[in-house]
Amino acid sequence: MKKYPLNPDRISAASFSTSPTLRQLVAILLLVSIFPALLIFASMYYISADLIERDSQTHSNSVLVDIRGSINDTFSLAEDVVLGLAINSNVNTLLEEDNLNVGSPERADLRNLMEGTLKINRALLNMIYIETPINTVYAFTVTEDFSPVNIRLFGSDYEQQILERNGALYWFTQKDEDGMAGFWEPQSKYIRCASAMYDASGTRCIGIVSLFIKKTAIKACLDNQHVDAQQTIIVLDQSNRVITSSKNISSEMENELLTASLSASGETISLCGTQYLFAQLESEKTGWR
Repeated sequence: MKKYPLNPDRISAASFSTSPTLRQLVAILLLVSIFPALLIFASMYYISADLIERDSQTHSNSVLVDIRGSINDTFSLAEDVVLGLAINSNVNTLLEEDNLNVGSPERADLRNLMEGTLKINRALLNMIYIETPINTVYAFTVTEDFSPVNIRLFGSDYEQQILERNGALYWFTQKDEDGMAGFWEPQSKYIRCASAMYDASGTRCIGIVSLFIKKTAIKACLDNQHVDAQQTIIVLDQSNRVITSSKNISSEMENELLTASLSASGETISLCGTQYLFAQLESEKTGWR
């Protein structure tokens, strides 16, 4: 039998399809050529995802620092209002004498002083509420239908907590406000803070002043920031109740936030079936987040 040398040009498709060795070689060659590309793609994907997450976290933290600074400035304005009233000699005299019955000239004088303070701080405050152990005087920019007796702090569960602050502001949570004799609704437009006022010696409490801060003043701190369309900034009180947010959020999300574990920035949290990467900062003044 005469033998002929193997000619590659004469290898047919049929001979290739019936050759396990050739198929395995081709498969190996394909894997060898594709694997580096897959490895590079996977590496680039994870590196890119990590960089995006880091950039997002950095940006979020930067935004939160700016917002906290802006909100702290708002808190400082409230502190300045309280301090201004506390060191006003006319206010102190009127509170010490406590001749503030309805119709009395002393009551009218105190209310005029309060209304003057409100006019200067209309963007921040809706109402100033001053009480003594006997009387209550208040002034407001928007009329509220309520009984002033229902929200007095003297004799309430909050009196001692306010006195323990020694003149520093006590910030109520949304839950506290809901429980104040039904006056504050869950969707209240205001946040209440209060401070004890003392006589000239600084030893005797002669009154408690409450400020009712407009939530729009807090919301403005969020609106002034450059927040990405995919981001939502939420201000929570000490009980995780929503004070305000950069965009409308559902009542379902509000309810889930009440029991959410917000332990550390940079983690993910599931709300209403959606995973979020979140960052947070706490206010040293109020405990809000």
